[in-house]
Amino acid sequence: MPFGSKRDHTRNGMQIDFDSIFSRLIVPALEDADLDWSRADRSVEAGMVHVAMFRDLLGADVVLADLTTENGNVAYELGLRHALRPKSTVLIRREGGRALFDLRVLRECRYAMEDTTLSDAEAAAALPELCGTLRQAAAVDATSDSPLFDLFEIDPVPTVRLRHQVDRVVEELTRVSRSVDQFERLARVGGLTANKVTELVALSAEVGARLDPASIRSTRFRIGSLLREHWALRRRLGDPRNTR
Repeated sequence: MPFGSKRDHTRNGMQIDFDSIFSRLIVPALEDADLDWSRADRSVEAGMVHVAMFRDLLGADVVLADLTTENGNVAYELGLRHALRPKSTVLIRREGGRALFDLRVLRECRYAMEDTTLSDAEAAAALPELCGTLRQAAAVDATSDSPLFDLFEIDPVPTVRLRHQVDRVVEELTRVSRSVDQFERLARVGGLTANKVTELVALSAEVGARLDPASIRSTRFRIGSLLREHWALRRRLGDPRNTR
């Protein structure tokens, strides 16, 4: 949503106090639905603002978008949300005017607002519909509300992770994969087979594509098993070097 006081160019540049909408309508509705909420401008997280915004659009169970003023940033973020998650995205708008063309098939909750600030009475009138919509959106069995996911079969929903996280884990496991040279030298004198060498290389590459914690633990366990075989074979061959 827009933050602070913004001009509504769909209504002759009228100023709208969006913080009053947030505090009097949106926050009470979110708390009624028992949702923990966040708003981007209230984040104190350091670093690139887009990282937190993209992460929240992907990870939030519910996203609420206020389309009043037809703000470009809001429209961009809404498009990202619809592309990333099949549900649950709730749209609200000030009464008056028509929905954006591409969104006319989607439900919008409306709130009346006569002046530049949303009054307590206007908020109270809009709360029942928004509260009910948010409770439905937060339900486990909520239906898809993304036009993209409604039109196309997208299965499974892609898992997205930050590139720096990928680089960190791959770098960590690259140190393990350096044992490949030792495997190859041993294989040439009748030690581990080439298949074992290939498997270790494949495991290191696999971690770059599968970064969920369970996969990392499983992959490390499998690499550890291979290393134990390697050192056990070296001991059987009488390798004089430290086999620890």
